[in-house]
Amino acid sequence: MISPAIFVCRDFGLAEHKVTNENDLSGILYGGGLTLLLYQLAALGAIAAFSATCAFSILWTLQHSPIGLRLSRLDEELGADLREHGLAGVNVMTYTIEKKLTAKLVLHSHS
Repeated sequence: MISPAIFVCRDFGLAEHKVTNENDLSGILYGGGLTLLLYQLAALGAIAAFSATCAFSILWTLQHSPIGLRLSRLDEELGADLREHGLAGVNVMTYTIEKKLTAKLVLHSHS
């Protein structure tokens, strides 16, 4: 977002399709001064403030809704696996494969 403030020149493009910057704002590398950079930094700050405000309001609303953002203290002690997925102390490394999955098996199961 800051790169236009550095690299933009007043006239750019091919000779037959020349585009002229009407405000005569050029980037730092083309002698434009800090004006364009300050505009870009102001826009960056406005976008950051807007994003932070939206994120905070969404998270605050979720936290104070019946859904909530966190588990209750009891559910935390029991474990999220039990509360969310019904897996109590199951190690996924102990699962066994009942049938080896092959393309033939997949094609026959969908037909």
